[in-house]
Amino acid sequence: MRNHATAACLVASLLAVGYGAGCGTGATSSTVLTCSPACPAGTHCEESGCVLDAPLDLGAPAADLSAAGCQGCVAPTPYCNDRGACVACLEDGQCPVGQLCRALGGATACVVGCSDDSRCGGGSNRCCGGGCVDTATDGANCGACGTACSAAHAAAACAGGACSAGECDRGWGDCNHDVGDGCETNTRVDARNCGGCGATCSVPNGTAGCASACYLAGCDFGWDDCNGKQEDGCEVSVLSDVSNCGACGASCPRLAHAQSTCKDAACRIARCDVGFGDCDGNPANGCETNLNTDANHCGACGGACGNQQICKNGGCTCPQCNFPNARSKCVNLVCTFDGCQDGFGDCNNDLKDGCEQDLISDRTSCGACGNVCPMNMPACLNGVCDRQVVIDTHNLKGYTEYPLDPEICQCCGRVSTKETADALCKLAGYTVSTAYVSEMVVGTNCYCWNCTQPNAWASNCCQGKAQRPLITSVTCQ
Repeated sequence: MRNHATAACLVASLLAVGYGAGCGTGATSSTVLTCSPACPAGTHCEESGCVLDAPLDLGAPAADLSAAGCQGCVAPTPYCNDRGACVACLEDGQCPVGQLCRALGGATACVVGCSDDSRCGGGSNRCCGGGCVDTATDGANCGACGTACSAAHAAAACAGGACSAGECDRGWGDCNHDVGDGCETNTRVDARNCGGCGATCSVPNGTAGCASACYLAGCDFGWDDCNGKQEDGCEVSVLSDVSNCGACGASCPRLAHAQSTCKDAACRIARCDVGFGDCDGNPANGCETNLNTDANHCGACGGACGNQQICKNGGCTCPQCNFPNARSKCVNLVCTFDGCQDGFGDCNNDLKDGCEQDLISDRTSCGACGNVCPMNMPACLNGVCDRQVVIDTHNLKGYTEYPLDPEICQCCGRVSTKETADALCKLAGYTVSTAYVSEMVVGTNCYCWNCTQPNAWASNCCQGKAQRPLITSVTCQ
């Protein structure tokens, strides 16, 4: 195709005198312009090409142009019309591909346009709307005339006569690979495609959200994020965790002569210590009744002893009867052995020392005389071999002398109750703690980590305002 300036020069030349003329390069008003080839008489060279010196009357008789007749027509007006004027073309076939021969006043010229596909050069070129387009790449006529490409949140493109989404706008992605809906996914907020297609956000026991990056949007019922770490999601079951019962940090308190548990987000009595019972039905005061000595609840809640009898080792007997860790009967003032107290056994078969063997926590006689716990289950917990054991810290030898005991303040955040629990388990001969029950009490005069001198202890640095974790029982393995 010819450029705009060349076409303008050509038309102007034809309208003026019927001679061909080329256009030179435009310049400022102070520069003399030269067209090549030189403009014919009656025209002059401007930036747009050769133009008439005076306005042309397009209605003037054609005879004005043919007075001299054709005199050796050459390009770009190589043809002589029936009026004796040199013109660019007489029919469409004499014009380049993508142009038509059209009358302009008394002359004809090749102008941009088409009437059918034959004027567009074949291949994927088609005549669409009076102009030739390449339907293999034209986004407004992709594959056929009038088939326009468009894509949501993307730059539409046409390649090989087929529409494609092209490059997605920032923050959007074509995650379903469907050209029809473009870049349909907002990767800034879609948790299944966060930051990019296929980048799924997920958290344990919770719901993940996306705000250009994954975050914890909420926890499932019964779970909470107590450590503030997004990577493990909602890691604590507040329905059953004794250290976080009902809410993070809500530790179940120590109960008298009982092991507490968390059930349905409420603290409850898991079991009474051997020899004690919850006879008043009030879980707040734990297992308040000593079943070994209470004559109204001897051996069990409601088991009252008769007149002139006492409750000894969980059995009603006469005052003079005494078998260590054993029950006795008194018949006609004669004492007889009536079985071992719960949690004890007569493993040496000598009633002089009664039931001397602890069957509750002794690993060598766990639940029964001589029952040694195997290596893979080394702990004796309530008479059953287990991988872990619950320790009442009040009865733990050496606990008060241990450097990480409850009397130490948690002043600068260096000592956690978990570290203290682990230390207590090691003190008792185990490896690590798996659970613990603790209370937070206000310290008034205690030792804590020296904030300015790492790994050193200082006195009174808590200034009477620090909180310290008081661990009352710990589960070890």
